[in-house]
Amino acid sequence: MNIVVVGCGRMGQGIALTYALAGYSIHLLDAKTREHKEFLELLHQTQNNLNETLNILYRINLIKKKHIKIIFKK
Repeated sequence: MNIVVVGCGRMGQGIALTYALAGYSIHLLDAKTREHKEFLELLHQTQNNLNETLNILYRINLIKKKHIKIIFKK
């Protein structure tokens, strides 16, 4: 099953990550119209935020290191 989350802000990222951790494939869509440069900045920041959150979950032993890449790809 595919899940679409509309909104790339903190809340959308959290919702997307929750479903990814549950094993679903996620499509995270930005709800705002942005210039290309602004979109790339948002994409980079979103990827960093999700990666940071996954690493925190690893450090507190909620997920295994090998699962970070698998979950991030979802």
